Amino acid sequence: MLSALDKDGNRVYAWNVKYGNKYDYFCPHCKNPVFVKKGEIRVHHFAHYPYSACSYKEWEPETGDHMKMKMYFYKALRGRSWVEFVDIEYKVGSNIADVYVETVSGKRIAIECQASKCSYKRMDEKTSKYHDEGVYVIWVVKKGVKARPVEIFGRKVVCVFTNKPYVVDIKTKERGLVNFNAEPCFTENSCMFYLKNGFSDGRRSAVDYVTKEKKEEEKEPSIDDVFDGYDVEVDFAKIMNARNIRCSKCGRVLISEGKLNDFGMVIEGSNSTVIICDCGRVIKIRGVEL
Repeated sequence: MLSALDKDGNRVYAWNVKYGNKYDYFCPHCKNPVFVKKGEIRVHHFAHYPYSACSYKEWEPETGDHMKMKMYFYKALRGRSWVEFVDIEYKVGSNIADVYVETVSGKRIAIECQASKCSYKRMDEKTSKYHDEGVYVIWVVKKGVKARPVEIFGRKVVCVFTNKPYVVDIKTKERGLVNFNAEPCFTENSCMFYLKNGFSDGRRSAVDYVTKEKKEEEKEPSIDDVFDGYDVEVDFAKIMNARNIRCSKCGRVLISEGKLNDFGMVIEGSNSTVIICDCGRVIKIRGVEL
């Protein structure tokens, strides 16, 4: 769970808060206390205490892949001209949308990120409940996970997430990168992202989510796919001898004697590290995985 409520009832996010006392953060759904986890896991999150009874604990514990997918779409959709409102883990009727979007044109979209196996029956039930609320649904599945195809663009397609989200034609295996700058395409009962540059030649497609006969080695998602821009980029070689490394915006010490202090969030990968300070500044350190 990436979001919670503070003592004043304000919505807060795990990557922006500090460690707190037992009654500093609460589940938005059951209102029981939750605590923030900022350990070795790459995406910081909130968790219920063991004794808590929450009807929404069905999506706990989450996998790291699921949280990364939610973070990716939330980050990618913020600030787009066609987006009026976007949030994560947003309650819609009896469902909780992984990412919820309201468009400038008045459409409502739930983006469901599926990183593990889920039956068509379960997906159809959730989709039907969204439709009852007047909400369109886009299912995004991790490579290797099945999803019911959507008939749109004159094709049967699904949205597949590898290190980036693609729209994939299940027949030709052609794929195209999702275009976040355009409002998705809507039909009477369906919704899907537009493509950035159209579908690629099927022979170049590396996505095969229908069968397990071709198992390709998964590449770890690049941190550049989660963050499309940084406030500061620096080479580790230039700062490795510094005793303290401070945030250039608020002055907070992020690294002391070569060790990370408490911070908003850190993501590692591709021989680099991204730190998000509590003040919101995004810092990329190249050449090291802390």
